[in-house]
This record gives sequence, structure tokens and C-alpha cells, in this order.
Amino acid sequence: MSFLINPIKEATYLSTTKSDRYRPICYVFYQKYRQEYNAYMFLDEIYQELVTSEIFGTYFTDYNEKELEEDLKSLVKWNNLIIHQDESHAQRIEDFYKRKNYYEVTQYTISLERSLEEMRHNLQAIRGGSFERILADHILEDLTKLQKWNSSDKESLGDIRNIWRDLMSRFEALRNGTADFLSHVNSEPYERLIHTESFLPYKEKFVRLLSDFVVGIMEKKDLIEESLSLIDEKNIENIISIIVSYEAEQQINDMFEEEVVLERRRAEWLGFKGWFVEINGRKASSRFLIEQTRGTIQKIVRIADQISDKFNYFKSRKNDYLELARIFANTSDIRDCHIIAGAMFGVSNTKHFLVPHKSEDDITKHVWECDPFELPLNKKTPGNRNKRTKLPIYENPLAQMVLIQEHLEKTRMIQEKFNSIIKDGKIILEEIGVVYPEVRDLLLELLGQAMITRKFESRTEDGRRFYLRLRSNKRIRLRSTDGTLTMNDYEFVFMEEMYG
Repeated sequence: MSFLINPIKEATYLSTTKSDRYRPICYVFYQKYRQEYNAYMFLDEIYQELVTSEIFGTYFTDYNEKELEEDLKSLVKWNNLIIHQDESHAQRIEDFYKRKNYYEVTQYTISLERSLEEMRHNLQAIRGGSFERILADHILEDLTKLQKWNSSDKESLGDIRNIWRDLMSRFEALRNGTADFLSHVNSEPYERLIHTESFLPYKEKFVRLLSDFVVGIMEKKDLIEESLSLIDEKNIENIISIIVSYEAEQQINDMFEEEVVLERRRAEWLGFKGWFVEINGRKASSRFLIEQTRGTIQKIVRIADQISDKFNYFKSRKNDYLELARIFANTSDIRDCHIIAGAMFGVSNTKHFLVPHKSEDDITKHVWECDPFELPLNKKTPGNRNKRTKLPIYENPLAQMVLIQEHLEKTRMIQEKFNSIIKDGKIILEEIGVVYPEVRDLLLELLGQAMITRKFESRTEDGRRFYLRLRSNKRIRLRSTDGTLTMNDYEFVFMEEMYG
């Protein structure tokens, strides 16, 4: 608990008065450690790295070794460096004075510098605007490996730990990368950028990038959902226990808290699963991401069209009209002439009517099925307008409750009738007999949802998964109380009943 409350003095060098000198020193140590796996440096080596660096060498032109030694003392005091006495024999007196001490970078500093490097990399990736669409493919591969792994193979304990680590790291990269990118796109500076004409050349590429990403995620989302449905939670719990036990054996100290790590691994799995599928009534996070990406595409296309219209407002259309006139003059068919004129000038004798409200709330009903509405036609004289009167809006909670109850009752009735036509986990359209129009509309809606997927699969509103199967090539009649529909011989097969 004290770690979460006490100040972190190891991070002092990042935001103090001499950070412009402390940060390059720690950066030099980190690069030395990362490239040469060497955590030790002498004072003169540090000084040479600072003054000859291509990145910040110009900032240390007036810097001397005495100032460097004072800065190193501060870093030692903050536990960023550890000072050691040099036990080697010096050949010259100058070497003795310069190399009497050497410094070792601490793991705290290495972790801080590594985090800063990752932050810089992430910001550059966001500005670059690249979605790692292939991450979804790798996640699907890792899930398949996780599903096929056999716990009886004791020699592959390290392999399952690596599979788990790869799966979670790729999921984190997918989740954080896309979220950071979209937050950057929706930020105020980017909003100002896309409102300028300089953004127009990149609009098509940007929209294509986002569209490909959405399509890629949607293609893999169903496959990942299917893989998750085939993985038993007991097997996941067993895998987590094996991974944590393996990690505990690899530790050389007693600081490993097995129960804490177990809860952390379980939380990782729930977070991963909840990103793709619905858990306990909570919608999958990937759905929000896809909706946000679609909204971003629509916004960018709309703004780009506005900019194009503004840019072309004063542009002469003379050549365009001349070309259209040549096409019109060379057209011999009067019907084609009507089409060209209609596309250019619109239909001259169309009348538009506006009614105050919809007579039906059912979106499946056609216009001719609604009740007629009489609209009085008043003569309009220029300058003579009817006065508008402001009327208050009265709320009627009782009427709202009645409407809600009617809607719930209607939904329950449709669901009961739908469930009644399921026989042995199937709905065979040829054998269900006469159905109500509401049930027929629900069947057609589910049929359409499944038809647009690659595997002809979908799910009902209550979460039951099913797939379509074509029983024969003949045409059947789907009869309902308001008519008969001729269609293909399909059947709905529910997966829950199929797998037991």
C-alpha cells in the first residue's frame, strides 16, 4: 500500500529544474543498456556520449565534467544510478582521477526510459494513422492454439505461457491502438485539420483505411466469437492455473503472490472475452468501436463534401454544361433524353405532400397499408402567411406506460409464437403451417441477417445462435394470415440444441 501512496523519487529527474541535463544522461545509460547490454559507464564515457550525440550534442557545448559529476550525484541520490569504486589499476595519474568511480543504471530508470520510448512510439504510430488489421488474424490463430493445447504434455508448459502472452499482448495492441487512433482523430487539432482543403487529397485513402479496418474486424469477429463459444471455461481456468504455477516456479524470490496473479489472469481473460462477445447483458466493446469508426467515416466524408462544395462554388461550369449539351444532342432516343433532362433539372410536375404525423409506428408496413390523411389545400398569396401559434407539449405518463406495456406484450406474444414453431432445434419453413404476419416478418429478418454472413449464421434477440441450411432446390410457400410468400426451401438450425 505504501508504494501507491509515497512519492516516487526515481521519477524526479523527469520534471525538475535541470531535467534538460538529467534526461539525456539517463537516456544515454538506457541506450547503452539496450544496445550493448551494458549497465556500467565511467564519467568520461558519459561525457563523450553527451557532447558527441547527434540528438542533443549541441545542448552540451559549454558543459564540463565537473558539472556532469554534480548531476550524477543527484541521480545517485534519487536511485537512478548506483556509484561503484573502480578497483582496476590506472596507468596514468589522469586516468586515476577520471576513472576512480563508475556508474550503474538502476532497473527503475530502465523501466522509466522504456516506458517513455513506448510512449513516443505510440504517439508516432497514432500520427501515422495505421491500423494493425492483421492483429485480428493473429488473435484468431492464438485462440486456435489455446483450444488445441493438451494439458497432459508437461514439456509444453512454456509454450502455453507464450501463447497466452502473445494473445494478450496482441489484444492489448489492437484495443489500445484503435482507441488511441480514434481519440486522436476526434481531437480538436485534428478536427481543425480535416476542415482545411489540404486534407482533401488524403480523404479517400483515410476513408479506405478505416473501411478496410471495419470490414476486417467484422469478418474476424464472428470467427473469434465462434472460437470463444467452443472453449470451455473450465479449460481456461485450468490453463490459467498451469500458467501461474509455471511462472511461480520461474521466480527466484518469495515476492510472487500466486493468488494475486491468478486474479489478474482471470481479469485478463474476462476483458478479452468481453471485448468480442456479450457477457452478463453487457454489450461487446468491439461493437462500440465499429460504431465509432463508422461515425468517423461518415463525419469525414460529410466534411470533405462540404469543403469540396465550398471550393468549387465559384468554379465555372461552362465546359460541363457544353459537354452535357453535346451528349444530349447526340442522343437519338427520346427516353434517354428524358433521363438526362430529369437527372439535370429534376422532374417538373412532381407534387410533394407533407402530413403532420405517421399513422402507423410499424416500420414493416407499406404506405398503402396506412390510413389515409386528408390535407386541405390553401391558396398561397405572396407576402400572406398564416400565423403560427405556440402550443405547449403535455406529457401523459399513463399513456406512455400503456404504450410500453402494449409493446412488451406484443413482443412477448411474438416470441412465444416463434418458440412454438421450433421443433427439435429446427424451424423448417415448409412445415410450420400458417403463421402470423409478425412471426413471418421476424423469420425474414433473421433470414436476411444470416444471408449476409459468410457462414450463413446469426443469432436471435435472446442470444440463440443458428445457421441457415438449404434443404432442396425447390420453391416452397410460406403461408400467413395476410398472404402467401414463395421462397427457397430453407431451415433454421439452432446450435445450442445441436450441441446439447
